[in-house]
Amino acid sequence: MLNNNYTPEFRDNDTDYSEGQGFWMSYTDIMTALLFIFIIIVCSVMLISMNSYRDKKDLLEENARLKIRNEELYHKNQELTAANLDLEKKNAGLTEELNRYSEVDNRLRQVMKRIYERLLAEGVRVTLDEANKTIHIDSTLMQFESAKYDIPERYQETVRRIAGVLARELATREARGDIDTVFIEGHTDKNYYDNKALHGNWGLSAMRAISFWEELLAARDQLQDYTNSEGKRLFSVSGYAESRPAPCSLEGRQYARNAGITERELFRESGCPQELPAETESDNMNRRIDIRFTPYHRELRAGKVSSGRKTAG
Repeated sequence: MLNNNYTPEFRDNDTDYSEGQGFWMSYTDIMTALLFIFIIIVCSVMLISMNSYRDKKDLLEENARLKIRNEELYHKNQELTAANLDLEKKNAGLTEELNRYSEVDNRLRQVMKRIYERLLAEGVRVTLDEANKTIHIDSTLMQFESAKYDIPERYQETVRRIAGVLARELATREARGDIDTVFIEGHTDKNYYDNKALHGNWGLSAMRAISFWEELLAARDQLQDYTNSEGKRLFSVSGYAESRPAPCSLEGRQYARNAGITERELFRESGCPQELPAETESDNMNRRIDIRFTPYHRELRAGKVSSGRKTAG
């Protein structure tokens, strides 16, 4: 009869074996898990290192690009600085040159003003046009007959007084130092002068200027010897036909309106009356003589001479 309470001894051994096997299995699992975690950590560190390397490489490349850009900007800034200095020098030179031109113009205006005031003192009614550096002789004192260029006898005394003032005020080289040319300018009215030999109104206006100049010389022949700073004769003659009408004439007022000059401004600048002249009176105004002064700029002349030499060479 079997004893059911008997337990073979090898079963205890089996139990011990299974318990040891379970321990090693647990240890292996733990080590495997740790290894897996270690691998993950290593991979993470590698990924972080690679990303950091790429970031540093990108930063180094960006720094290199910025350095090159900074060098370019530096050189560009140097060029701009040099260009600015050059512009400043040129501006300073232009300012100095403009100041010299302004001084020349101011001295010329003073000479013209003395002539203008002296003419008024001599009883010669004139208008001083400083902007155009012109002295306009009143048409009632110096006026040509239609289609004629000889000086009417009744105006010859006016011409002699003008000659006397010009001779006195321009006698010194100092007075003439800032003048290039004194133009005796002849003008006509709008009516056509039918003379092919004199080329119409152009020749007529030039002959009027010549006639006036000859009367000046008859009164004061020393005017012929007056010279500018280059030793060239000071006086010249020119004819403008009807192309430059008197400011107060009908045509002159139309020119002023086209230029945007109001009647009030014309009255203030040229002394023109408010009322318009009749056509006949307007024609009388235009048959006239003007005296215009052109300034002498030494530096500008020197530049032209230098330029001419370079071109010739």
